[in-house]
Amino acid sequence: SFVLTFKDHYLETENCLASVVRYASECASAEFLVVDDGSTAPGGEPLHALIKALVRVVGTDIKLIRHTKSLGYLQAVTDATRMAKGLLLVTLNNDLTLHRFCLSNMLLTFRTHPQVGLVAPRFVDETGKVLEAGGIIFNDAKGWSYGRGDVARDQHSLAP
Repeated sequence: SFVLTFKDHYLETENCLASVVRYASECASAEFLVVDDGSTAPGGEPLHALIKALVRVVGTDIKLIRHTKSLGYLQAVTDATRMAKGLLLVTLNNDLTLHRFCLSNMLLTFRTHPQVGLVAPRFVDETGKVLEAGGIIFNDAKGWSYGRGDVARDQHSLAP
């Protein structure tokens, strides 16, 4: 299950959704929960229409959830995850753009390491600088991240 939340920022959301749909075939079957968390800026109707059109064109299960007032990111994600039916959950910020093999590589991690409970992609900005390349959560719930500031050699691979 994919959960994509947004409030306003329609163009970013449209770009993110397009990249998700482009690479959704990397997953055997996927459901998409797209949450409009109380957008108030004008111009949202074309995005809502696009989401409905994607259901017809792609044939994928895409649900548009519209909040009349903003619940905030965390509550919007939490509410959507309660509706999710999938075995795995992917939460997306609307300013992300997925790349080829991103989803299949993350799924491979779960298949080959069943003890893993959380997987995240490497985040690279438009200049190729790595924003985040992974992390470890320890038994005491403290975390450690790595890769920040590195230069990505290949934006499609998992290796920094």
